[in-house]
Amino acid sequence: MIDTIYENRKNFIIIGLTGRIGSGCTTTAEFMSKNKEEHNLKRICINDNSTDKDRKKYIIDTYYRKNWEKFQIIRASDIITLFILKYDFDELNKILKEFNEKVKEAKNSTSDEEQLFNRLKFYSEIIILDNEIKDNYNIAHSKFKNIQNELDLSFSTITPEIFNELFTEDLIQISNKIKETLWKKSYKNYTDIFQLFGDNIRLYGDIKLNESMKNANNIYSISKCINQIIKKIRAYNESLIPKKPTLIVIDAIRNSLESIYFKERYSAFYLFAINSNDEDIEDRLHQNSNMTREDIRRQSNKE
Repeated sequence: MIDTIYENRKNFIIIGLTGRIGSGCTTTAEFMSKNKEEHNLKRICINDNSTDKDRKKYIIDTYYRKNWEKFQIIRASDIITLFILKYDFDELNKILKEFNEKVKEAKNSTSDEEQLFNRLKFYSEIIILDNEIKDNYNIAHSKFKNIQNELDLSFSTITPEIFNELFTEDLIQISNKIKETLWKKSYKNYTDIFQLFGDNIRLYGDIKLNESMKNANNIYSISKCINQIIKKIRAYNESLIPKKPTLIVIDAIRNSLESIYFKERYSAFYLFAINSNDEDIEDRLHQNSNMTREDIRRQSNKE
């Protein structure tokens, strides 16, 4: 009886992670995407002298070892890559050059009334992509350039098998190549570009700056895409024999409206806030990402 009541939760869970950059969302998502053998956690034991707190930990540990299933990660940054791939390599670099001109213009502006300029003043110089990934990028572009049309059709023309290959292999590979190329310049260059793209998608429904396309409904553009991907992954998992549970972790939700979007659609959606103290975040980003402490504080204020 109990198993029947909780069956839906065992077969379908969506967890959204939220937190500031450097707080540990990606580390948490990667942990959740592993089998329990890979976690290498010390087993908890109790005896007659154990405290109530120890017993509670033991119960949790026992449940974890019996029931743990790894989660599949959907990264918001990979969804942004999906919007990027609408454009070929040369078109994308042209967009990045235009961004850079706008950023320079914003930094030289003394006006506090221009909303766009106030947003762009936060960013550093935008650096374009190296030609070394041009061929791989354009191959991925040819696969994903019409994906927005597919999104409007809820990916109905793509079979679950092909969809699974596209979104669990091809998209992640090219997204990682783009991130690695930008990261070579600097971590801040990568975060600046992807945050600018993300902001534009939520404002205009596209990575381009286009004030005429500003629409309140665009705030859900990334969430809608993630939602359609979740549905397709679930359909694929349920087509397998035996069926596979659909356990999704979203890395990461940066907007409260996006968390509301998922909560309104899925009773099995849970939002986890990942946090670290300011000193640890600052030290981590400064040491591992070569961000200056001033850049880190500006980033924190923006979030």
